Amino acid sequence: MSDPPPNQSSAMQTRQEGLENNLQGEIRMLRKAMQRVFELGQTEQDPEFTLKVLRTLSIASGKLAGLLKSQQQIAGAEENEATAAISQALRELMDEWGLK
Repeated sequence: MSDPPPNQSSAMQTRQEGLENNLQGEIRMLRKAMQRVFELGQTEQDPEFTLKVLRTLSIASGKLAGLLKSQQQIAGAEENEATAAISQALRELMDEWGLK
């Protein structure tokens, strides 16, 4: 199996970094929105409104969990790519030095 051309590899890295940055922005935005909803819920005395706030926070928590999982998967893919590159370099060195 051959390595992708260097420009393709860097393009993939750039894309992953872009996804990671966009994802971090989405996570920050969702956390801020959740904080605002929580603060709004604390000032309200109406039980029905409080239930709506709790439902909203519950849904948002599930969405946040999904975003965090995606972020973790992206980071894991980057680690796997780096590990594969290091392993390939070591195999090539061992072949070159006749250490197989």
